[in-house]
Amino acid sequence: MLLTLGLMILGIIVGRFLRTKKNAWVSPAVMATVCILLLIMGLRVGLNKDIMSSIRSTGLMAVILFICGTGGAVILTWLFTKYIIDRRSNTPHSNIAKDTAEAGRQVGGAKGR
Repeated sequence: MLLTLGLMILGIIVGRFLRTKKNAWVSPAVMATVCILLLIMGLRVGLNKDIMSSIRSTGLMAVILFICGTGGAVILTWLFTKYIIDRRSNTPHSNIAKDTAEAGRQVGGAKGR
């Protein structure tokens, strides 16, 4: 833990000093590091017998949670749109601007005669 914090603080200090220079290599280096970390994490998961034996039930639970979460969000968005936004657009208050503009044209038309 202390090694991790020390390396992070060292990276902050080095980054602070290199901030003024043009460093085009930093973004590809970060991408390569992230890819290597993902590969190592995948290897560790693949080598763990406990995780691999329970991956079917874990995957099934993940699919169920995904379907319920996404489906619930879609249904609630549809309900919100249908019952809140559509009703709000049909209220008399939203037609005030139209009525005012129409009345102004009628009054303006009468004055112009």
